[in-house]
Amino acid sequence: METTVEAELKSAMQALSDNDPETAVATLGALLSRPEPIDPMGEMFARGIHATALAALGRVTEARGSAERALAIATELGDQGSQEHYAGLIRQLDIVNMSDDAIEQAFDRASNALDRGDSAAAEHELQTVLIAALAHLRVDLEASARGMFAQALLMRGAGEEARPHLERALEISKELADDGAAHHFAQVLDSLSSSEGAERYRREAQIARHADEVQDHAGKAMEAGDFDLAISLLEPAAKEAGEAQALQTEAALRGMLAQAFLLVGRRKDAEPEARRAMEIAESFGATEAADSFRQILQLSIGWTIPVEKA
Repeated sequence: METTVEAELKSAMQALSDNDPETAVATLGALLSRPEPIDPMGEMFARGIHATALAALGRVTEARGSAERALAIATELGDQGSQEHYAGLIRQLDIVNMSDDAIEQAFDRASNALDRGDSAAAEHELQTVLIAALAHLRVDLEASARGMFAQALLMRGAGEEARPHLERALEISKELADDGAAHHFAQVLDSLSSSEGAERYRREAQIARHADEVQDHAGKAMEAGDFDLAISLLEPAAKEAGEAQALQTEAALRGMLAQAFLLVGRRKDAEPEARRAMEIAESFGATEAADSFRQILQLSIGWTIPVEKA
């Protein structure tokens, strides 16, 4: 890279570090508009920094143009690491610009990261959404982002860091009269009142992630007709969830286990699993789930015996 170009890039980076994006934009604007051509690598870095500085000034559309040019150069150079970086920057800019698709995709990526236990990746996605929500005064998005962000923090044991996000999410939910969300955030906050409660919440989240994996594998086994394999996967997972008092997770696992037992003709084994799943669902007021488990229970004990609602 040309020495002069490198010096200008360092100067722009220092301006950004000093919270002076205007100087960074001016420096890079002069560099990119000079008569002498810049080598591709130098231009790529300049465009990337330029995009970041423009975004800091709220000039998101211009920033996206610079980021797109940086991505195009990275692609021409075959620089995969830079391609991923600038593609990620473009996604962030779309979120800041409140693109519905970009925000939805960010939440999906965060959710997937949480499912696989990658709290760092989830936090990275949600930070951008939260910044955008605050900038555009979108309290609905703010509540969702803070709730998921708190979940990521709890996953790595950072209960005290999670607390203010949950408190704000609860406050917004009450303002929006979202009783379901408010109840959820209040419950999580209550669990953080002690170190034991925080650890229990983290453990329940861990068990829920494991249960999702088990159900996925068991479902594929059942589709392939291997019900014995499905049962061998579901039984220990249901027991683990029960011992940890992760009741909603336990209900889902026991309901699926009851189905597997029915499909191999083991009605007597299916009955207690379906009954327990139904009782848990009813205790949480999950009417649809309870009705579904009741139907499985009905099949396990025979159609001639009515199964009344509790």
